[in-house]
Formats: sequence, structure tokens, C-alpha cells
Amino acid sequence: MSSASRNIIFCAMVVCLIAVSFSAFGGVKVFIKTNPKNRAMSDVFLKDYKTGKVTKLVTVRDVNIHYHPAEYHNGHLYIIRRPGGKEVHVTNPNWTDELWRYTQNGRGTKLWSSKGFDFRVRDDEGMIAVLSHSGQVQGLPRSTLYLLNRDRKPIKIFRAEQLVKTDISFERWYGRFLWLKDQEEMDISGFVRLDSDSMTIKKYDLSRLRLSAEDYSLNTKSLQLVYSDYPVLLDIYDGQDFEKNKTPVNLYWYDLQTKHRRFIARTIAKRFDPKWVDSSTLEYNNPRGKGRIRKRIR
Repeated sequence: MSSASRNIIFCAMVVCLIAVSFSAFGGVKVFIKTNPKNRAMSDVFLKDYKTGKVTKLVTVRDVNIHYHPAEYHNGHLYIIRRPGGKEVHVTNPNWTDELWRYTQNGRGTKLWSSKGFDFRVRDDEGMIAVLSHSGQVQGLPRSTLYLLNRDRKPIKIFRAEQLVKTDISFERWYGRFLWLKDQEEMDISGFVRLDSDSMTIKKYDLSRLRLSAEDYSLNTKSLQLVYSDYPVLLDIYDGQDFEKNKTPVNLYWYDLQTKHRRFIARTIAKRFDPKWVDSSTLEYNNPRGKGRIRKRIR
């Protein structure tokens, strides 16, 4: 089958996957589904991790469905909208995306507007990080990080070259620290820890690890990284070839402070999908069978 045909199939798969999107924050998952009666509207649901209960939160117009469309913190929904619909960027050169915050009674407030951005909200909602990749925003060049206070005003702006060597992407907030990735496409060459109180930065160079965004987990409390050498597979055919060849995949532990690395486990042609349970306990796919196993990292 030609590469063009493969791409068509892959794109069709992506369209199916984003019909239902979710983000996980604060013990709940935010599910977004297209309203069956009006495709311009999206229904937003919350699912509680512990109880499994699903609750409809609000219906929002023109939600921009991408890999990170929404977050939920302390009774507030943060969600990206694209007024005019998802194809407006094709017909209107002045299109913008908007970040909105909704209360539990459905009242919305616009917090930010620019072309093509990503965002992360600090757990206490005292600061919002907005990452713009789309040309000039407020007279500044592309790949710019904005830190907004509770009044929606930018209190600090970082250009990409101040933080990373390639391009910026988000990892997560941990307390007052915003963790960023020095990332180009799927290759991660380092992490950056930004202290949102002092606005100081700490860089961790990982270029020698050949780290991929495909299969890793960063413990932002203990400064430990677990990752595998599972490759980036562009379509289902690459995945089939990978499994057919019975390619070995190795899981490693790495300490960001000491720069020590240690081998953990090996499997055949599958992800480990590692997750930190706490500051020293790791969970990952059983390399020799089904299910998950836990390992204490000392």
C-alpha cells in the first residue's frame, strides 16, 4: 500500500479518536462530546476517578477539539473555543482561539485570545501558563510563553530561546513549579523547571538519552525519569512491522540530579506506559504478560 493511502487511513483514525476528547485533572476526567442535535455545540462531562460517576457540566459553542482542550480546577472549567468553528482558520485570516473559564452555573469569562495556543492552569488557579506558537502575538515573535495572573494580565513573558534550544511544550505544573519540555516534534532533549514565584529557571539536559515523547514518565517531586526506547510509529503499518520483527524495548530509570541511569526491564514490541504511583513507586505494563506491575525505585 502506498504512503499516501497509509496517510489517508491514519487521518481517518485521528478524526474518529478526537470525536471524544478528555483531559484528566484534580481527580476527574473532562470529557467533551459533540452535541448530537447541534454539531457546533459540545457537551462537557466530568467523570470522578473514585466513584466512576459521570456528570454533565455545561454545553459550549465552538470548542476547539485538540489534544488538550480543557482542564477542571476547583469547580471551574477552562476550555479553548474557536469562534466560527474548526474550519474558520481556512476562511477567515483574522481567526482566533479563545480560552474561557466557566463556573458550575455555566457563567463564562474569556481569559485569553490569540491564534493557536496551548495552556496549563496552576492547581490553585493563581496562575495560567499560555504557550503561543502562531506567529506574532502582541508584537512578540512565535514560541512565546505567557504567565497570566488571576486578573488575566501577563506578568511574565519568556521567548523560546530564553528557555530551550528547540521548541517549548508543556509537561505539567507541580506546586509553584511549571515544568516544560525542550521538544522538537517527538524528540525531547531536556526539561525546564520554572519557579513561578521567583521566575527563575533550572534546565536539565537530556540530549544524550535520545528521549522520545512516546513512552516516559517524569516524577516532578523526586526528579526522577523513567522512559523506554519504544520508537515513534507513524501509522498502523509501522506498528505491525515492529511487532512482526519482535523488536526488543528497554525500560530505564534516570535521576535528573545525579545523572545516573539504570536498566529496569525489557519487553518485546510493546509500550511500558510507565506511571509514577508516588515519589518512589513505579507502575508499568508487565513485560512478560498481561496486566501491570509495581516496582519500588531505591
